[in-house]
Amino acid sequence: MFGFSMIWLPFTIGMQAHAGVLVEGDVLRIQYGDAGLWNDRLEEAGLQFMYDDEWLEMTYPGTPWQQLSISYELAGVGLSHSGNSDEWDWSVSALGASASGTEVASEVTFSAGAIEVSKREHWDAATGLVWIDWYVENISEAPVTDLKFTWGVDPDQDVGAGGGYSTSIDTLDATGEGANNFVEAVGETGVTLGLGLCDVGTDTVGATDWSTSADVSLTDYDGDSQDHTIHFSHTMERIEVGSTAEFSFVAVVADSAETAREMYADARFTCAVCDVDGDGVMGEACSGDDCDDTDADIFPGAEEIWYDGVDSDCDGSDAPPVIDTGEADADTDTDTDTDTDTD
Repeated sequence: MFGFSMIWLPFTIGMQAHAGVLVEGDVLRIQYGDAGLWNDRLEEAGLQFMYDDEWLEMTYPGTPWQQLSISYELAGVGLSHSGNSDEWDWSVSALGASASGTEVASEVTFSAGAIEVSKREHWDAATGLVWIDWYVENISEAPVTDLKFTWGVDPDQDVGAGGGYSTSIDTLDATGEGANNFVEAVGETGVTLGLGLCDVGTDTVGATDWSTSADVSLTDYDGDSQDHTIHFSHTMERIEVGSTAEFSFVAVVADSAETAREMYADARFTCAVCDVDGDGVMGEACSGDDCDDTDADIFPGAEEIWYDGVDSDCDGSDAPPVIDTGEADADTDTDTDTDTDTD
């Protein structure tokens, strides 16, 4: 699905074998448990950050907690799925890791009733910013409606440095767009874990007191020191039968809040999934050829409507191709144009 050569470690509920996966870069490494989430009970590790030449555990100390909650309606019936580091109610079909150049990545796919969820986390080995892309496919025979999707994590970076479990949690506008788009948990050492939005229209970030609900109101603690959790939340009105909803956010780890905000601001407008409009062609932000990844009718090879002000086929022009007919004015329109149309 994602164009990477994956090393697959298949796992399904009911198997006895442990199938956790470690994905490691120079600055970050993540230990995934059998649910496909951060934090592995058997390995006693989660999200780790290279700090003072040692791996600092960001999410495992104390009560390892990385929560995913999903709710939706199907044919008028409310359904929900929930999981964390200890227990989950979905079936994991694949969990794997890959590397391509300087980028490392993980992918997990699991089934949760009427939907199949795929998650891809990828980052440059030399940075502390992780792109987290989600793909939610409706595999049922009726539309999925009122989708609510919430992901959360407990930041405990101070514990490994000899401190406590509380962090200073704040939700803010890190890019000057006029709306909160970043939640940060800052430790006493300054080490910061933040979550940033790719789409401020449908998504929110904030904090809760360990909520496991998909339909949750996120709180801004205004920098108060709390042993609370930070979250990303996405909502969607409808997913048609056989269709896939795509959305993304970023997780940032840095040695200071200022650096974390700057890293997010630099990635803000390139952090969306690689095919936002779902036309099958990756956008330019992902080194693809789709010149407008917000419009599914625009992509290389699309039918061009001449002179409508839209470059539909991404060839750099809204005009027909120039054809040399060998005659000065083959279409007799008294103009030195393409000689293919009297208009």
